[in-house]
Amino acid sequence: MLSWTAQDQQAGFPQLYKKLEALTTPQIVKEYTEGLRDCFSKMFGQNARILQNAYARELLRRGITALPNIFGDLPITDQW
Repeated sequence: MLSWTAQDQQAGFPQLYKKLEALTTPQIVKEYTEGLRDCFSKMFGQNARILQNAYARELLRRGITALPNIFGDLPITDQW
């Protein structure tokens, strides 16, 4: 899982997005799917949602708009 500093957050997360660009698409998809449940945590949910949005934006930038699922495709959104 990636991390960021308060300075990076104030600047709009340039360092975080630079780190995301270095990851492969399967790595980002894995982190995105594993991070979905973390967003509902009462204690750390806010930080998880920030990271989840970063994963979503990178996947959308790469042209991936949905993840295949047995019950239908899951759309990728960054609306937390």
